[in-house]
Amino acid sequence: MREVHDGSDTGPGFIRPSRLLDEGERSQVYRAARAGQLVRLAPDVLIERTHLEARPPEARHLFHIAAVWHRAQADEVLSHRSAAVAWGLPIYGGVPDRPEVTVASGVRRGSSRTFIRHRSDRPLLPELVHERPVTGLARTVADVTTTRPFEEGVVVADAALRLVAGPSAAGGDVHAVARLRRDVLSEIDAMRTNRGVARARRVVEFADPGAQLPGESISRCTMLRLGCPLPRLQHRIESISGRTYYLDFYWPGQRIGAEFDGMAKYIDERFVRGRSPRDVLRAEKGREDEVRLELAGYGRWGFDVARRADMLGPLLRRIGLRW
Repeated sequence: MREVHDGSDTGPGFIRPSRLLDEGERSQVYRAARAGQLVRLAPDVLIERTHLEARPPEARHLFHIAAVWHRAQADEVLSHRSAAVAWGLPIYGGVPDRPEVTVASGVRRGSSRTFIRHRSDRPLLPELVHERPVTGLARTVADVTTTRPFEEGVVVADAALRLVAGPSAAGGDVHAVARLRRDVLSEIDAMRTNRGVARARRVVEFADPGAQLPGESISRCTMLRLGCPLPRLQHRIESISGRTYYLDFYWPGQRIGAEFDGMAKYIDERFVRGRSPRDVLRAEKGREDEVRLELAGYGRWGFDVARRADMLGPLLRRIGLRW
């Protein structure tokens, strides 16, 4: 197994009352739990609420996995949406309420209050991620895209391609992207079922590493439903000031540009890079002013619009897109 570890700690703040020798300490823990100061992740594992409140659902799911993994059997491999979270991929539509694992088809253990169990008659070939056995990246994408709705699959597939493409906004490692796309399709073809396979192939063919946030992936899915021209992603613009910007969406034939205005651009350190929210907002305003000068039409939207064709369609027409 190839080991992958990003250095993140998935278990700070865990409290196991059964291991507290002092009766007074246990009583204090249970009082804190009743007061809502602690959250129960497993029957014997609690965590301080403050460790979870400010974290995204994917990070909270990692805590959940860490809290119950001591109950996993040696032949169980983290899979599906839980594997996607372990690989650092975003989940749209909600993380599972229990960690998902896969076991060999001959194993009789079913799902329980602790794990959602899937079965497979193919070798799992796990890799170590966060020091736990996890299905490989291609297998993970194949599992998610064959079992989840189209939009959820696109979010995971886009992010997986982006992961192997690298940090460059201008396409990244195209060979790595092509290799992963091919490997995912091979995994899908090897599945001995027709359930979800046609949808999964459509997802993989539609996936694009240029989508940097789930909102951009969902926007593209809505555009597909609308039947409008699909945009070029991360289009490079040289502004009048000489600065280089990258547009989330660009329609070259009509010189229309647009961006997904998700909160991550204002709070995620990947985009904030140590700046205050006010500085980020000021920079974003200056960027928009310069970008507009290079376009015939420009718009931006958030998640509420991205997932609704009845809102995104009229917005695209108002900024000048024609189809």
